[in-house]
Amino acid sequence: MGKRVKRDWSRTWFGISLQRVGFRKTAKAMEFLAGWVIVWRDLGRPPHNVEEYADWWGMGVATGYREQAVWREAWPEYATPTVWAEAVHFDPLSCPGNAVPADGATHDLEPKEQYGGVGVAVQGIFTTEVARV
Repeated sequence: MGKRVKRDWSRTWFGISLQRVGFRKTAKAMEFLAGWVIVWRDLGRPPHNVEEYADWWGMGVATGYREQAVWREAWPEYATPTVWAEAVHFDPLSCPGNAVPADGATHDLEPKEQYGGVGVAVQGIFTTEVARV
């Protein structure tokens, strides 16, 4: 067995968020990002606001704002994941994974089956090194 190489996470999006808000809130921020990207992919454009995001997910607007508040605590320089995506040149419409069928019939699929690649793409971005924040 070879030696295990310890990765320096401190210069990654994940590591910086971890230093700012801790693991639990970093996980919540990543969850909000993935959810935002899923809505973006489904609509073919970013959600206009948190209300549209919350409506798409069938959650209360207050819940959407609570999720956004955690995101903003982790990344105050990016009001929404749309601003973040533009800053890091992340195009959700071209990320790998299963797209929503053309007829929009996704109700029979579990979220993992619909959007499995989105989480992988977001995770890949979050674990890359940040040029500067």
